[in-house]
Amino acid sequence: MLDLPLRGDEKRADPQLDGPDEPVQEPGRVADPAPPELPTRPVDRRRRRGHKPEKRRWPLFLLLLLILGAAGFAYYHVTTPVAGFSVESIELGEQLVGGVSEPVEVTVTNTGSRAMTLTGVRFTGETAAEFEVLEDDCTGSTRQAGEVCTLAIGFRPAANGPRSATLDLTGNVIGQLPVSGVGAAPVLTVERSEVDFGPQPVDGRSANRALELRNDGAAPLAVATVTIGGDHNKDFAVDQACASTTLPPGKSCSARISFTPRAAGERSATLSIAGDSSGLTSTVALRGTGVWSGEPLDAVPAEIDFGAQRRGRSSSPQRIAFINRTSAPVEVGDVRLDAGSSGISIDRQDCRQSTLGPGEECGVELEFEPADVGAATATLTVVTATGFDTTVGLTGTGVEPRLSVERSSLEFGELRVGFERERQAVLTNSGTATLAFREATLAGSGRSSYSKTKDGCSGFSLAPGRTCTIELAFKPRQSGALVAEIRIESDAAGGRQVISLRGEGTMAELTVDRQQLDFGTIRLPGSADQALTLRNDGSAKLRIQGVTVTGSAANDFVVAAIGCGESGLEAGGSCRISVRFVPRDEGARAGRLTIRHDGDGPAKEISLIGTAIPAQPGFQASSSTINFGTRQVGSRSSVETLTVTNSGEGRLELARISIDGAHADEFTLVPGTCDGAPFVAPNGNCTIGIRFTPRANGERRATLRIRHNAGGEGSVSLSGLGAGG
Repeated sequence: MLDLPLRGDEKRADPQLDGPDEPVQEPGRVADPAPPELPTRPVDRRRRRGHKPEKRRWPLFLLLLLILGAAGFAYYHVTTPVAGFSVESIELGEQLVGGVSEPVEVTVTNTGSRAMTLTGVRFTGETAAEFEVLEDDCTGSTRQAGEVCTLAIGFRPAANGPRSATLDLTGNVIGQLPVSGVGAAPVLTVERSEVDFGPQPVDGRSANRALELRNDGAAPLAVATVTIGGDHNKDFAVDQACASTTLPPGKSCSARISFTPRAAGERSATLSIAGDSSGLTSTVALRGTGVWSGEPLDAVPAEIDFGAQRRGRSSSPQRIAFINRTSAPVEVGDVRLDAGSSGISIDRQDCRQSTLGPGEECGVELEFEPADVGAATATLTVVTATGFDTTVGLTGTGVEPRLSVERSSLEFGELRVGFERERQAVLTNSGTATLAFREATLAGSGRSSYSKTKDGCSGFSLAPGRTCTIELAFKPRQSGALVAEIRIESDAAGGRQVISLRGEGTMAELTVDRQQLDFGTIRLPGSADQALTLRNDGSAKLRIQGVTVTGSAANDFVVAAIGCGESGLEAGGSCRISVRFVPRDEGARAGRLTIRHDGDGPAKEISLIGTAIPAQPGFQASSSTINFGTRQVGSRSSVETLTVTNSGEGRLELARISIDGAHADEFTLVPGTCDGAPFVAPNGNCTIGIRFTPRANGERRATLRIRHNAGGEGSVSLSGLGAGG
C-alpha cells in the first residue's frame, strides 16, 4: 500500500479521523520497526475557514487490495497440487448382489508442483455406499511432485442394475474419479401359487404334477431345498430334481409333485422353495381330497409275519397302525388277541377305548417268543363302535440251531518232536436257526503241543445246513503220549462241544565221543586229520542238518568227510565226521565245529585246537667264489652278480649283507634286489651286486658274508689282481 507523506501543518481530508495514521503492512511482509519519535510542533486540527481540504487516499488503497488479492488467487490455483489417476474411470463390471468384486488397483500421481497431502478417500453419489476402498496407501501420506500412491477399489452392490459414484480425494489436493458397476441378483419365479390334485382314493398315489421354477434374474440362482410342510405334509411328496441345483439366468427346472392321501377328506400342505444365501424363498399351496370306500379303520400292515425266531428268545416289537380313513371320528372299543400257545403277545397298545379323528391312528405292538420249534399263528382284532371290526393275521416260526461235529476225536499218530502234522475239525449247523460261534479253545495236559493254524468258526455265524472248519496242528514238544481237547463254545442247544486230540511224540538224541579235537603241533606247511564219532541215542531217526566250522582260525580247519548220509541215523546208529587241520599261519590255532541236527537239544559244538610252527627256509648262493681277474690299480671293474635262492619251505630272511677281510675296502656292494627285501619266499631268489677297485699291485682278497635265518651265515670268497701300480 502506498503511504503518501503529509506536511505537518496540513489537516487530514477526513474530519472524523483523529490521531496519527497507522502504518499499513503488506501481506506476507514483516512490519518495519517504528522510527524514533521526533519532536513536532502542534498542529491545529480544527478546520480553518477558507482552508482547502486534503486529497483522499481510499481509491488507491482499494486498488492495491484488488491487485494483491488477484495475485494471491492466481498463485494458489497455479500451485495447488492436482492428483492424476492411472485411468480415466473405474468400471467394476457385473457383481452378484451382496458379494464383493475383485479389487481394481488405480495409481494416484501428484501432477502439481507442490507437495500433495492426502487426508482421506471418500465416495459420493446416490450409490456411494456400494463402493469401498479395499487397499489404501494414500491416506495419511504426503507425496511430492511426481510421486505416486495406490488405491484398490471394490464393489459390493446392494441391488440389481447399474450403480455409480465418484471417488474424491481429501486434503490439499484436487482429484475426482468416476467409478461404476452393475449389480446382479437372481429372481425366483414359480409357475403357479397353488396345485390342486382333486379327489384321490386313500393310499392311492396320484399322477405327478410338474411345477416349473425359473430364474428371471441377472445372476445364477442356487436352489437349496424343496420341502413340504403343513398339517398333511406326509400326504404329498416332491422329487428333488430342483434341490441343490443352480439355474443360470433365464433357465428353469421342473419339480414333480404327487398326492397320496392317508385319510378321507380335505388334505393340504405347503411346498417351500428356498434359494441360496440371497435369501430367496417361495411357497406353493398344495390341496387334494381323500376318498375312502373301505372299513373305517385301516390296518397297516394288514398282516405280520415274525419270520424265524429263536426258541426261548423274544423278537423285536412289531407295530400295527390302525388309521381312521374316514372323514368322521371313529370310536375304538376293545383290542383282542387270539394267540393260544403260539408265543405271540401284545407288548403295548394305545387303541383300546380311544376316539380317532379323520387321519388319526393308534397302534398295537406285538412280540413273538416261541416256546417250541415250528410254525405259530394268532389273530389280532380291533373292535369299533360302527360295527366294523378290523382283524390282522399274525404268523411266525420257532427255530433253534444245533451243532454237530464230523468226528469226536482226532488222531495225530506218532510224530518226531519239533515236527508238525495237521488235522481238520468239521462243524455243521444241523438246526433251523443261525448258529453263532463264540470261541474254540485248547485244554488238557498236552495242549502246548497243539495249536489252531486256522479257525473258520470262532466269532462267525453259521446258517442252517452250513459247515465251517478248524485246522489243528500237532507239534510235539516232548516224547510220549500227548492228549488234549478242543472246546467249542456257541449258542447252539446243548452248549459246549468237545473234540478230543491224541498224538505221540518221538525224539532223536545226538551224542559225540569227544568234546575236543586236538591236532597237536604241525610244521608249516603241513596238515593232520582227526575223526569224530556221532551216535543216535534217541527213539526216532536222527538227521544231520549241517556241519560248519567257526572261530578265529576257522579257515585252518576243514570238514574233510561226513559219513552220516542224507537218510539220517536210525535209533542206536552211528557215523563219523573227519576234520583236517591245515594251518596257514604259525602259532596256536583254534576253531569250533558245530553240528546241527533235528534231535533233542541244541546243536553240538566241538572245540578244535592245534599249533603251527614256522617252515624251515633254505639258503643257497649261486657261487661260493667270485674272481674279478686282473684290473688296473684304481680302475673299477664291472658288477658281478650273486644270486641267493630260498631252497626251503619257510621264508628266508636276510638279516645282514657285508664284506670283510684284508682288502675289504677294495670290494664294494652294489644295490641289488636283495637290498631292502623283507624276505625271500620259498623257491624265490634275489641278487647282490659286487664291484672290484684295486688300490695296489698284487693279489687282493675279501669275504662276502650274508647272515640269514636258515641256520647261520653264508659266505662267498672274493678275489682279484691289481696291476700297473
